[in-house]
Amino acid sequence: MPTAPRWVDRSASLPAHLPLNERLLLLRDLPPGHERDLFLLRDAHRHVRDLLGDPLTLPDMPVAVDRVLRAVGRGEKMRVCGDYDADGVTATAILVRGLRGLGANIDYSIPYRVDEGFGLNERAVRTAADDGCTLIITVDNGTSDVREVELARSLGVDVIISDHHALGPELPEAVAVINPHRNVGSYPDRHLSGAGLAYAFLRAVVYAAGAAPTIRATEYLQLAALGTIADVAPLRGENRLLVRAGLVALNRAPIPGVAALLRTSGLTGYAVSEADISYKLAPRINAAGRMHHASIACDLLLETDPARAAAPADQLETMNEQRRAETDLMLEHASAGLMSDAHRAEGDVLTVYGEDWSPALLGILAGRLSRQHGVPVVAATKDDAGVRASARSLPGLDITSALDGCADLLTHYGGHEQAAGFSTSHAALPEIHRHLSEVFKGTRREQMLEVDAELTPADISPSLGDFLLQLAPFGNANPEPLFGLRGVLPLDARSFGRDRNHLSVRLPGARGDVEAIAFYKSDLRNEISSGQRRDLVVRPLRQRDGTYQPLKFHIEHIFPTE
Repeated sequence: MPTAPRWVDRSASLPAHLPLNERLLLLRDLPPGHERDLFLLRDAHRHVRDLLGDPLTLPDMPVAVDRVLRAVGRGEKMRVCGDYDADGVTATAILVRGLRGLGANIDYSIPYRVDEGFGLNERAVRTAADDGCTLIITVDNGTSDVREVELARSLGVDVIISDHHALGPELPEAVAVINPHRNVGSYPDRHLSGAGLAYAFLRAVVYAAGAAPTIRATEYLQLAALGTIADVAPLRGENRLLVRAGLVALNRAPIPGVAALLRTSGLTGYAVSEADISYKLAPRINAAGRMHHASIACDLLLETDPARAAAPADQLETMNEQRRAETDLMLEHASAGLMSDAHRAEGDVLTVYGEDWSPALLGILAGRLSRQHGVPVVAATKDDAGVRASARSLPGLDITSALDGCADLLTHYGGHEQAAGFSTSHAALPEIHRHLSEVFKGTRREQMLEVDAELTPADISPSLGDFLLQLAPFGNANPEPLFGLRGVLPLDARSFGRDRNHLSVRLPGARGDVEAIAFYKSDLRNEISSGQRRDLVVRPLRQRDGTYQPLKFHIEHIFPTE
């Protein structure tokens, strides 16, 4: 019988008399009040326009809107300069689709991930000027691109920055810097993704132009939801509203590019959830920028003809398969060589290096290793100028701020609290590792399993399934709950699936039997049916129609009752 670590009950510190629903809300820092009411509001998608903040209260937004409307009125050529990840691609598609709907003369450019890297670059600025553009709008980048904005100004090109990344020591002298992290403006939410901020920008322009009746908000909400989930933005406040409304829009009337992705992802006929976006749609969008060029994904999301959307969606499917295979190989090599001279595993930071690794896949590798080892991870590879690296961290450990402390060793860097990228020299990489090890000393996370609550059979009822649906969508800052079941006596177990390699277990519930499924664990059938009690860790299993009814569970861990 395989074993699993004994769990920690997160709700054990709460008063025992509290109902399960109340404990789950308090664990999410949602005491009774307005934020809880908004969090649990049913049919929030019907009221999303009224619930979102006034976009004109974002930093520099009125100036940006005025400049865009002047450009539209004069027929000036504009260019959106986006980013190559799913957040940047969806943000780009939001502004290009929306401003074209207002009659703007606008196109876009996205840098090559490997050759040009993140952010606005000199080549993009000069190309825009040569093409006759008089206005560049960045999305999901630009906050740290001081020199590039100065170059644009010298070439007669205005720049509007729309970005949600951390602020550097100096802001570009752009026409406007729309960044919710600036300490100006009164917008109620500072945690928007790049796509969420692009949607706010578009709303501001559309409202000012009096064009709201002509723009279908559902098209842009589904793109905002895609970007928000892909960027692992906290699903609280406006991000949660955007995702809830976007999921409704995506399921009811997906735009042609999204519909094509649903087909290649095997999601046609399903109620698409936030997990489907995170694990199926977003990786396919990201695959374009990682394996070739993000314009393939962006063109797909801009496509208006369903027939023409099929071919690029198939391309992304092939690229995603290639990306998965290459990443698995990198992970195998990194894991096998953790103790070699090329890697540094001492302290509470892990640094791995491979000369022939794809720079585009370093972030995925770092993220996987960080989750496995419970520490921040730097994954690096050789490039023409020295070393290129991606870093991934854990909640509460700000990797970008940590890099601020060794900025003199970095050629270029930037990112979020849990994700960053940088360039440096070979000689500096060990020193960077030592610096990060000192910053994060003593922060290594024990791989202890945590559950939100321990359930009794009386807790397992249809009302729990209904409440779980209210808690969804799940993600960063609102994780899907895990439950512990102690001393359960399974009623029976059976194998199922084409290869009979999955296990279905009947458990007692408040109103009859409940099914729990253990994927790829059919070998445990005889032990589960032995008449012995078991301790289980389970996760709610959403149905094909998007609900938790009838309530089912996915078994995460099985071990004997002590």
